Amino acid sequence: MDKLQKDKKALIITTVSGFLIQFELSNVQILQDMGYEVHYASNFQVPVYLQSFDYKKSGINIHPVPIQKKPWRLTQNIKAFFNIRSLVKRENFQLIHCHTPMGGVMGRLVTIGMKHQPWILYTAHGFHFYKGAPMLKFIPYYIVERILALRTNCLITVNQEDYDYATKFQLRKNSFVRQIPGVGVSIDRFSANISKVKRCDLNIPEDSLFLLSVGEINRNKNHITVLRAVAKLRNPRLFYGICGSGNANYVQYLKEEVSKLGIEQQVCFFGYQSEVTNYLNLVDVFIFPSIREGLGMAALEAMAAGLPIIAADNRGTREYMVDGYNGFVVSPLDVQGFADAIVKMQSVSFRKRAGLNSRKQVQKFGKEHVNSIMKQIYQESERRMKDENHR
Repeated sequence: MDKLQKDKKALIITTVSGFLIQFELSNVQILQDMGYEVHYASNFQVPVYLQSFDYKKSGINIHPVPIQKKPWRLTQNIKAFFNIRSLVKRENFQLIHCHTPMGGVMGRLVTIGMKHQPWILYTAHGFHFYKGAPMLKFIPYYIVERILALRTNCLITVNQEDYDYATKFQLRKNSFVRQIPGVGVSIDRFSANISKVKRCDLNIPEDSLFLLSVGEINRNKNHITVLRAVAKLRNPRLFYGICGSGNANYVQYLKEEVSKLGIEQQVCFFGYQSEVTNYLNLVDVFIFPSIREGLGMAALEAMAAGLPIIAADNRGTREYMVDGYNGFVVSPLDVQGFADAIVKMQSVSFRKRAGLNSRKQVQKFGKEHVNSIMKQIYQESERRMKDENHR
């Protein structure tokens, strides 16, 4: 029996530990079902998705490393690099699957110079370069990804634009590129239409137009454009809620802008919510203004909940948004465009029709479909590993 069959170990690497809980548990299960002992290296000191989780009970071996999102935090990232390198040497992994930009850098560089070379998969949940990006941002990120592709056996993308770039990269020998429809939406969970919260609990009138955004609060998520659109409309029956956490200074900046715009009574910051379905089932419209998205799980979950969407035009939303069908698509920084879309959403008949179309549109992003594709990718990786071993 060859070594791949008798001692199967896989390592998942991410920058922040909550990423696995939020997005990668299905992949863990697939690997375990295939007979792999799963290990997980990440920074457990910087949780983004605030959920408790029993790794031991799930059979996941955890390895805390001080990896940082910002590449220039060299001291900690160098330490993380050597921590992961020692781990890889000690455990002799057959497969490494890395996620997030710095996780992708670490996972693809730590095996340089090693005699044993694991099969390396990298899921790009959205390249940091994209069409329309400023050249000063596009060029360095593009160059880095092109170089790192040389250390990659399987490059996985979540949108068509990234896939088109990835297919032009040179990967390791006997390697391949695949596109998947995200990490998979649990459609039944979001379509249940059950909420433990009522509008009155949130001081939102029943007859108002209630908009909601969900996600980390940062400049890229572009909440400021929606706030300005709400202020522009001067409609006291319009309410905008934001679920999510982020940098405290930036959250404070947004709250100060709300005050300056005079819309304190119309905007609610709900903070991080582990059960976002409680809010999705209360609102009329989901609004997704991100400047850049690899795909956009928050919007897909809202679609599964049967909501019409107002989305910024980016490579991620182009995968599922059809203007006038399941909502409206607006240029990211177009305040008037968002305001006009909100006015159009006052039509109850359009909201109902667009919400039904959202549920139709989201079906191809369901978790079962994505899991089937990922299982095929892991199986193909095994076949190619075996081919390499027998050469």
